[in-house]
Amino acid sequence: TADAISAPDEVRARMSMQATLLTNLRIVKRARFNAAKRARAKHEAGQFVLALTFVYGSLVPLFTLQLSAQIGALQANLLSFVAAVASMLSFVVAVHYQQQRLEQAADAFHACGLALNKLRYEIKTAPEPDRATLLGYLERYDATLARCPNHDAVDYDRAVMGDVPDAPLSARIALQLRTIAKTYSMALLVIALPPLVGWLIYASLGA
Repeated sequence: TADAISAPDEVRARMSMQATLLTNLRIVKRARFNAAKRARAKHEAGQFVLALTFVYGSLVPLFTLQLSAQIGALQANLLSFVAAVASMLSFVVAVHYQQQRLEQAADAFHACGLALNKLRYEIKTAPEPDRATLLGYLERYDATLARCPNHDAVDYDRAVMGDVPDAPLSARIALQLRTIAKTYSMALLVIALPPLVGWLIYASLGA
């Protein structure tokens, strides 16, 4: 009688364990794929900054040389200063991105997402797995995570947001802004800071 009473409870416990494991796998898989996309976007932003710096360094001296009669010495010096600052900042960004090995990180995140997706499909299609089988899946899940690089909090938050279709617009905008800042902050700094510094110097000297 006791076995008859406890059997449904055991079945419910196994179903709950399976459902929890599937939910965790879905969210963490999304987070790893989000991290892969962000790493690739960050790498591409770095490449764009390097290309833009090449344009700075190539065109600014040519511009000041060709238009030396139309612009004053102050403006020419400021343009050269902006180009020099942009070149130095881009070098710092290039070294920073190289240390992060973004392309390799993106590949590792993507491979991890695929492995988690494969495990999730195996668990989802398992015909009523017993407790021992579920514990084996859990060990494989932990082992897969141990081999993978960890994602950032913003990648996880974006994964969780996917399960909340009615999330407030303000929360979605805030999460998008966090993602942009986490991905493009260094590149935006290199693009915006040199012209801003040049303008401030020009304004102060003009005053």
